Amino acid sequence: TEEWTQLLKNAATTLRRLVRRVKKAADVMQHATDASTGTVVTNTETEESSASNLPVTDYFLSAEDHAKVSHKLKQLLSSTCQYTQERCAQLLSSKSIIWPDEKCPTIIDKERDRDSHWLAEKATLTQLSELYQHVELLSRECEAVCPEAPA
Repeated sequence: TEEWTQLLKNAATTLRRLVRRVKKAADVMQHATDASTGTVVTNTETEESSASNLPVTDYFLSAEDHAKVSHKLKQLLSSTCQYTQERCAQLLSSKSIIWPDEKCPTIIDKERDRDSHWLAEKATLTQLSELYQHVELLSRECEAVCPEAPA
């Protein structure tokens, strides 16, 4: 059971990293899009490198194209969050055919175990609490990245 717990914790952590990395990439693309239309918004909260504050002399995106790219970037973030939440839910609801520490001697036992959920039948309260914390962190990360996405 410890292996399952560790797998689920690692998966939730990896999914959070994925969300953060996609968000950072989308921010860079949004900044480039803004710069190419002359609508760069300076961010006083964060220190940006001097290279990102270089003046842009050629504006080659129309307002319509800027809106399209911005919309696509929001869709990318929404899809990423949806994907990570679906993968996390899939792992949490997965069934275990045979527990690694048990042998199923009969066909009836195999059928019973095939229909069993590890999380419901094998996880301890401590493990459930730890998993809850990891899932909660993933949910908060997604809410921060894409607050308008449906829950």
